[in-house]
Amino acid sequence: AVRGFPKKDKLKALVLYTSGLSMNRISEIFGVSATAVLKWIRTLGAKLCNKIKPSEDDKVIVMEVDEFWHFIKKSMQKLWIFKAYDRHQKRLIDWEFGNRSQATFLRLFNRLKKWNAVFYCGDHWAGFYKIIPRNKLFQGKDKTFSIEQNNGRQRHEFARFRHKTIANSR
Repeated sequence: AVRGFPKKDKLKALVLYTSGLSMNRISEIFGVSATAVLKWIRTLGAKLCNKIKPSEDDKVIVMEVDEFWHFIKKSMQKLWIFKAYDRHQKRLIDWEFGNRSQATFLRLFNRLKKWNAVFYCGDHWAGFYKIIPRNKLFQGKDKTFSIEQNNGRQRHEFARFRHKTIANSR
């Protein structure tokens, strides 16, 4: 046991979280605080879920980039997650957490350069236009359908990213 709970229980908590159970519900099951569950998930996630590293043969034709927000505790505190998605191989390449600033996206973009993407597709956020070379950037919501689908799945699957209210069309 590490600091009171066996690693197998912490792994169970991680599995429950990735299955869609909220951190609050997991904390009730294990009799610990939601903060403790968050620390377990972060620690195990960092050890078990490494970001993809490109090989020499990897070349991304179309890299979709998007910003994705989530409230932290209070509705006035937004966490922004910038994501990069390989459209052809249908995989999330990399992400960066921070505020909705060019500096946050620049940290991600500097890491994306090693993928040698031919084109980048993003929505009309002004920061993309200022950082990505103009001859490589195509902007429009119609150009980001794959990453928007990934965002939707993330909101659906992970309780932490669900909004209190959601509009559904019929």
